[in-house]
Formats: sequence, C-alpha cells, structure tokens
Amino acid sequence: MIKASLKKLRFATLGFLILLLVLSPVGTVFTETYSHSFYGSVKVDGVDANVGTVISAQVTGTEYGSWTVTTPGSYALIVQGDIDEGATIHFYVDGQEADQTFPFHDGWTTKLDLTAPPITYELTMAADPEVGGTATDLTNASPYAEGTVVSIEAEPAAGYRFVNWTPPPLGSEFGNANAAVTTFTMPGGALTVTANFELVSVVPTVTTQNATEVSTLRATLNMNYTVGDYSSVQVRFAYKKSADTEWSYTDWVSKAVDGTHAELLTYSVFNININTEYDFKAQLKYSDTVYGEPVIEGATLHFTSGIVIPCFIATAAYGTPTAEQIDVLREFRDVVLLESTVGSQFIALYYQLSPPVANFIAGNELLRTLVRELLVDPIVWVVEATGDMWRN
Repeated sequence: MIKASLKKLRFATLGFLILLLVLSPVGTVFTETYSHSFYGSVKVDGVDANVGTVISAQVTGTEYGSWTVTTPGSYALIVQGDIDEGATIHFYVDGQEADQTFPFHDGWTTKLDLTAPPITYELTMAADPEVGGTATDLTNASPYAEGTVVSIEAEPAAGYRFVNWTPPPLGSEFGNANAAVTTFTMPGGALTVTANFELVSVVPTVTTQNATEVSTLRATLNMNYTVGDYSSVQVRFAYKKSADTEWSYTDWVSKAVDGTHAELLTYSVFNININTEYDFKAQLKYSDTVYGEPVIEGATLHFTSGIVIPCFIATAAYGTPTAEQIDVLREFRDVVLLESTVGSQFIALYYQLSPPVANFIAGNELLRTLVRELLVDPIVWVVEATGDMWRN
C-alpha cells in the first residue's frame, strides 16, 4: 500500500514539473541578467546637478538604467540587462551626453564622476505672415544654453513693414520688441521667436535722376521719391569714385510728401577730384530700413577740366569765349591752380562770385576795355612769359 502511494507521488511530482516547464516563458527560465553598478558625483557645466536631473545609461543606443538625482551633485545607478562584456556604456545627463564612458563588467561596482556640458535648447525663427519678411538668428549658433544672449534681426519683404517681435515664452529676458534688430536671453527650453509683419498698401519708392550743372568743381545730384503710406521717409545720396569700393553719404533728409530732392556736390565740401568718374545713387529709408540697400538705381558723372566752365570775366572782357588769351588762362588754371588745394579753392570761390561781375562788365563797352587792358592782358602776359616754368 505504501509503495503504491509513493509511486503515485512520484508520477504526480514529475507531471507537475513538466507542466511548470510548459507554462513558463522560455526566456524567463533561460535568459541571464547582468549588472554593473556606478556611483559618484555629477556636474553640469561645472555645477552640481540639480535635484530632479535624470542620469541614464545606454549601450548601442538602448537604455539599460536610469537614476533621478535626489541629492544635488551625486548619483547611484545600476546598469543591467543582456549586455555584452566590455560593451561601452554612454551616460546622459538630462539627455546631454556626459564626457565619460565606461566598459560594462558584470558584477562590478565602479565610482565614476560624471561631467556634462551645459544643456542646450533649439531656437526656431519664424515670420508672421511667412511672405511678410524674414527673421534671422544673427548669432547663428543654435542650440543655445540657458542664459545665452542671442541677437536677432527682422527684414520686411517688399510691400510689408516690420511691426514687432512676439516675445518668447518661459519668462526669458527680451530686448526691444519693437526694434528690427534686438536681443533676447535664451530660457531653459526650446522655443520659437516670431517676427510680425504687416502689409503696406503703398510702399515708398526712390529713383536716381541724371546729375545737372556738372562742372569742374560741382554737380547737382537729383532724385524722385514717394513716401507711400508712411507719414515721412528719409532720403540721401551715396557717392564714390567709380574705381573705389567704399561709399560716402550725404546726410539723411526727412520728407513728408512725394517730390524731388537735390544735393549740390562741391569740391570744397566733398573733396571731389577733377578728371575722375564718380558713381552716385539715391537712397530712401523708412521704418529703420534702408530701402534698396546699398542702392536702388545709380548714375555716373565725370568731373572734368577744360571749357566746361568758362573764364567768366575774361570772356566778358574779350567778348568771346574762344579768344586765344582765354585758352592761355584755361591752361594755367587746369595745369597749375587745380593741381593744388589752395588753387582749387580759389577757383571754386571765383566761379561763385565772378558771374554777376562778368555780366556787369559785358554790358559796358568802356568797362570791358579797361578790364581787358589793365587787368586781363597783364595777367595773360605774365602767364605766357612764365609758361616754360609751369608747363614743366
């Protein structure tokens, strides 16, 4: 009886073991788990990691353990799973990869101090509406760490004007939201900064016109402009020697209604050179934006010596601009006087004052004779007598 009972017990135990094997997952029974423990300090950008900072460990892109900091600047982490011996463990601090790695060894406990660069966040620039213009990150180094000061710029498209910036969220410190070029301080999170534009039904325009009254020492620059829907705009001219690359500028002048604008370009003020080609362009500015920078349209003028400007008093005295004596005076002017600063300034003053005097002389025959014989002829004689000296 006892033997029969023992026999039944053996069969029952065997059956239970077989059932257990059948019902149990194969991986659970046969898969081994390995572990490697780490502990130490953890710093971000040289500062102890804050409470709540998450430390994680990855091998070939798969996470095998994590730890949330409870004591500032310290961590304890178990890396465990089906990990190959010697596989490289990469550590991350709030998603930012730490500077340290370590090979996996089952059963080890390792002190490993972790350091990580500052956590950075992506900055996205946007325009509203998109066709209204562009928003540019001038610093151009995204992603940024919290506290980084970033420079930004808004440029309106034709037919639009810049209104303001939508300040970023998260309480970051923002500069002048109404300035097209400004700065803001990067907060602790990714964000989008938006430049807002609005449609302008009529935009200002400017067109360069031909120069007038071009002479040896002066020229009048001209432009046409419109103010569009703006209450006022500013206009000026840019000018330079054609062979140069750097531009010079006249002062900005405010305009409130459509019209024309002219500037007198003179030797004494702008230091122009004779026998030299100059480029000039009209410019217009509104809403702190120079329209058509650096130029909209351009033109070229040529300051030259010769018969462009007559010798007013000598012409009046001789009664003709083609007298041989006048040719002598012109040659002396171009070869001697205009080659020096003092001489050029004297000629500029002469051309400003002599026209009304010449008109008075031309209308009086006796006065013409006296000026010719007592003033102009002696000067011509001296110039001709010294010609060999100043021509060489």
